[in-house]
Amino acid sequence: MQGSETFMAELAYLNGVWGPIDQAKVSIEDRGFQFADGVYEVMLFHGRQPLLLEEHLERLVNSCREIHLDVNFEKLHLKDVIHEGVRRAGFDHTMVYLQLTRGVAPRNKKTRRVFEPAGPRRSNSTLYW
Repeated sequence: MQGSETFMAELAYLNGVWGPIDQAKVSIEDRGFQFADGVYEVMLFHGRQPLLLEEHLERLVNSCREIHLDVNFEKLHLKDVIHEGVRRAGFDHTMVYLQLTRGVAPRNKKTRRVFEPAGPRRSNSTLYW
């Protein structure tokens, strides 16, 4: 560490729960883990301000559509969650990684088309800083 900079711990937001990144757990039955059945987006923040946030979210929506991952984006409140994460993490300059998967499902290659962000499944949406 140089100078008087203070570094915060990395932060995760997994299915509506905030916590340290090393405590976020994804089920081995998650289709994103088993089959890479999901999408991700990486966003840059400079001075705690997003760079091209709308464009990144538009690309995320398009990526979900392309793999037939029906996501209720209104219910997820992604913009609010992203900004809250940047605030909680305390970084002035950072990258936000957003991952959406089809969640936990039986181990076969058939896909579910509907994505439900709420419920007992372990990994449907993950953000980390």
